[in-house]
Amino acid sequence: MKVAIPDLISPSYFPAIAAVEMGFFKQEGIDATLELLYPVTKTYEDLRDGKLDFVGGASHAVLYAFKDWQGAKLLCGGARLTGKGPNGEDLSKGWFCEPTVFDGVTENMRIANEEIFGPVLAVMRAKDFDDAMRIANNIPLGLSASIQTTNVSRVFDFVYKMEAGLLTVNLPSAGVEYQLPFGGTKDSSFGPKEQGPAS
Repeated sequence: MKVAIPDLISPSYFPAIAAVEMGFFKQEGIDATLELLYPVTKTYEDLRDGKLDFVGGASHAVLYAFKDWQGAKLLCGGARLTGKGPNGEDLSKGWFCEPTVFDGVTENMRIANEEIFGPVLAVMRAKDFDDAMRIANNIPLGLSASIQTTNVSRVFDFVYKMEAGLLTVNLPSAGVEYQLPFGGTKDSSFGPKEQGPAS
């Protein structure tokens, strides 16, 4: 993991320096390297462009660097879970997050183009059914998709046009029929379908 800071002396950046130098990331099994990157606007531009994983610094710097940025809006959640789990396990020893909902996500955003195997929902708004199909098929992922409708014609359009490995109608998009072959398409696929073609 690449951690960047804009300077070595500001109190705002010291916690990130200390975390790397004292081995806190290493204790969590993360190989973290520290990079000095100045000015602060360059630091956050590199984060935006995916050249960095983390920026140690004050939150106001993000607003300064991206005054005109329009992105997804966090509606709820997003925090790391700590404390005890339902069976008494220590959640702080893992990487667990609260159920999280982002609104205003567009198809070119990173959150729409990566599979997050966690309780995160990215709300993408479409003008109509055809626009929703275009958006869904334009994303490089295709693990599963679901439609909720009473329109049988719309169901057939969805089944024939949707580029996803698992399709459901009026059901959640999670869950499979284990006696049937299953798997994703596009960047959500690797190798043959689970259970094989004869299942």
